[in-house]
Amino acid sequence: SYLTYLDPLDFRELEWVRNIEWRPTLGLLAVWAGVWLFVLRRRAERYNPENRALKIEMGEGGD
Repeated sequence: SYLTYLDPLDFRELEWVRNIEWRPTLGLLAVWAGVWLFVLRRRAERYNPENRALKIEMGEGGD
């Protein structure tokens, strides 16, 4: 990141940047995991034969 360096010729990372640069990565990983858990849960709910039979009995269709 260009924010890491005050002087373009000084390639030492700033301590505070090293301390916080992992947070966005972990945040994105948590969001990604949450989305996949939601998708997998919806698929399991949608394709569960018991749920489909119950929806048909209740007149909600069974697509």
